[in-house]
Parts: sequence; structure tokens; C-alpha cells
Amino acid sequence: MDQQRIMEIWCSMAGSGTGYLIGDRFVLTVYHVVRHAVHAHGERLEVRQLDRHGRSAWLSAKQIWPEHEPDLEADPGADAALLMITDPAWQPFTGEPVRWGRLSIDNRQRVPCLAVGFPESEHQAGIRDTKEMRGHIEPLTAVKSGLITVHVDHSAAPSQPSVTSRWAGGSGAALFCGPLLVGVVTIDRTESYQANQLTAVAVASLMERPGFRRILNSRASLALEEIAESETGERNLTAVISSAFRSAFRHAQVRIALLLALLVF
Repeated sequence: MDQQRIMEIWCSMAGSGTGYLIGDRFVLTVYHVVRHAVHAHGERLEVRQLDRHGRSAWLSAKQIWPEHEPDLEADPGADAALLMITDPAWQPFTGEPVRWGRLSIDNRQRVPCLAVGFPESEHQAGIRDTKEMRGHIEPLTAVKSGLITVHVDHSAAPSQPSVTSRWAGGSGAALFCGPLLVGVVTIDRTESYQANQLTAVAVASLMERPGFRRILNSRASLALEEIAESETGERNLTAVISSAFRSAFRHAQVRIALLLALLVF
């Protein structure tokens, strides 16, 4: 994850959200954050780059994908959007290209993941700060839906809900497994769980939707990399623990042998 690509989003009617710069001026986010800017006349849509000192300027942007309003109730996997920064003050980003990833359908191991957003829980003294969402993907949860389920278990989750979501403002955060962008965070599952269960749309599924590849193809690399099982961490951790136990057992055997030898002599 490149911190310089993390973007704050502001929609004057809908409020705040999060996005991630995936090209020189294209921002990936969720549709429900920007939907009002598409339909409301005079609605402002602005983005700004993460800056440690909070001095980066708000820049005008517009939603360019999807071309037609999705029915998110019927198709929650459609909750994604592409924005284009239109402000003349924007200086195109020239960092390393984004690497896209997808989870193997055969994977059964938990996959470590990380997202960074701007939830309302971090809004203090007029500054909406960042909050990491660190945990793992549960590959065998929500298999039928095709959505990604994230269990936040390595960072604190907000305890107080903002309207309907404890993570309000964090929607649109890019979800990474190692160096690979695998999804975009859409909602938390507060009705059924505590704030430690999040849902994300897989970027692999977005690439199958009309218009997504067409818009980005000439401006960003869209090659999908399979997340290797060695990157999931859990199997590696098991192997490390097993190796440590074997090593400790061997050392114990040596010590016992030496002790017996001393007793004999």
C-alpha cells in the first residue's frame, strides 16, 4: 500500500468517504459515498491526498463509472465507483503502478489484510484522521455472494456507531493483501456482528463489469496476480511454530543425553 495514494473524499450532501488513487488521476471508491453527487444538481465532489500535516488541498472530481446507477440492494457487489480528478491544480501521481490481486478459489487459509480509511471515529478537533483496519480475510465466509469478508482482529474497532455504521467514513478504503490490491471496503456488518466484521467488493469482480476495464486499460496495468498460499501467513506461521517445537525437542534430547552421560561417569 502506498500512503500517497490514500485519498479522502467529500460529498457535500452525503458526507465523507475514502478512496485510493489507482492511476494518474483515477480514484477507486464505493458508489454509495458518491451517488448523491451524480444525481443532485450543484453537488460538490472533492478529493484530497493523504498528508501527514493535513495541508493538501481539496480538489474537484467527478464520477465516471459506473455509467448507470446500480441497484445495491439487489447487487451489493456493484458498490464501487471510479472518480476522475478534474481540478487543474492536480499534479498527476508518478509512483509505482498499483498491483492487483485475487484470492484463489481453492484457498482455505486465512489471509492477512490491511485497509486504511478516514472513519468518523477519528474525527477530532476538526481533523478527520486515518484508521487502519488490520485483520484477515475469511475465504470460506460469504462464498455464495462473491464478496470478501474481513475480520478485523489486529487493530481496535470503533465502539460507537455513527448513524448506522461504526466505520462510517471508512467506506471506499482499498483492501490489500501484502502488495496486492484485492478489494474495496463497502460496509460493516453491525446488525449481525460487532464492528470487527467488514465486507469488501473484490477488484477481480469489478474487472468483469461493463466499462471498468475500458476506462482504465490505457491508463493503468490491470493484470491480476494470484495470491500465493505462501502469502496467506497462516500456513507459514504453523510451519514456523512446528519448526520451533522440533528444534526445542532436539535441544532437549541433547541436554538429556549429556545429563545421562554425566551421571554415568
